[in-house]
Amino acid sequence: MHNLFGNHITDKAIALLILFVLLMMGYLVLTNFYVEGLSQIENEISINRKKSGKVDAILSKEKFYQDKINQIRKEYSKNRIFLESRQPTSASSEIQNTVKRLINTNTRAKILTIKTFPVIQHEGYSEVSVEIRMKDINHSEIQKMLYQIESQLPLIIVNELDVIRTQLQYKALVSKSGDQNDLNITLVVSGYFKDESS
Repeated sequence: MHNLFGNHITDKAIALLILFVLLMMGYLVLTNFYVEGLSQIENEISINRKKSGKVDAILSKEKFYQDKINQIRKEYSKNRIFLESRQPTSASSEIQNTVKRLINTNTRAKILTIKTFPVIQHEGYSEVSVEIRMKDINHSEIQKMLYQIESQLPLIIVNELDVIRTQLQYKALVSKSGDQNDLNITLVVSGYFKDESS
């Protein structure tokens, strides 16, 4: 009877011990699985942080360089609008020389007179205008000349264009059959310059 009771207690102890070991093993397995999961999540977070850091760095540099490019473009565009000259007389000469060169390059016209208008003051800049009268120019040459003038940088604007057909005698008209469209024109152009104080 005593041996049976003793065996019963021993069996119970062994069963409890086995249960404890199983519970510990289960705990260790679950803990290990949980720790590995946390480690993996932490690793992914770390990788994403690094990627995010790289993206932020790239975006930051991109914004920096884009701002620089925009600033350079703005400065270039602003400076190219205005004539290089900063005095009324030299600004007028700059326009005259540019327009005369374009007339001589793109037309057969003969320049008759050149007149300069008084400078108009604006806030931060000034406007200078020049009138050029010429003869012996046809329609296609006028179109080509106007395109070349208004495509220029620094900016030159055509403000006025008056066209007068040349009066030719019949014999002259026949002998110059290719020049029936010769015209006299008056051209007024303007440019802008920064004052020396600007």
